[in-house]
Amino acid sequence: TRQKLKEAYDIHSAAVIERAEKQTLLARHMRRLLLLLDDTPVVPGDVRPPFEHAAQARQILIDAEEDLREWQPSLEPVPSSAVGMGTNLMPPSVTEGTSSADPSVVDDETISQPAQAQSSEKRDVTGTTVVQPDGSGEYPRQ
Repeated sequence: TRQKLKEAYDIHSAAVIERAEKQTLLARHMRRLLLLLDDTPVVPGDVRPPFEHAAQARQILIDAEEDLREWQPSLEPVPSSAVGMGTNLMPPSVTEGTSSADPSVVDDETISQPAQAQSSEKRDVTGTTVVQPDGSGEYPRQ
């Protein structure tokens, strides 16, 4: 249905936004790490100087992990105009105008009620009498 399609796209777009926001957080911390790297050229054969900013780099990684844990979604909910639809997916205004005298119309309660402990006559959507089993699970004899 259109409602389910809209819900699916809402979930998908929320996931895309979440991923993008988290990648943005990580990219900002990555740029902080880049500032710590020494980019002076090294002549082949020379000894490379040791990395001097290990403690700062570790703190940047800790900050990144903390930011990811504290991240909260900031999305506005997507409203649905299908609120209040019945199980038959018809708007309430359409189903209110129907007459209960019409044997082809059965309300949701009649369809969804479980079998009673005693046999009772009910009609299906075509108007045919439906016989339900009694509490023992057997159909009454006619």
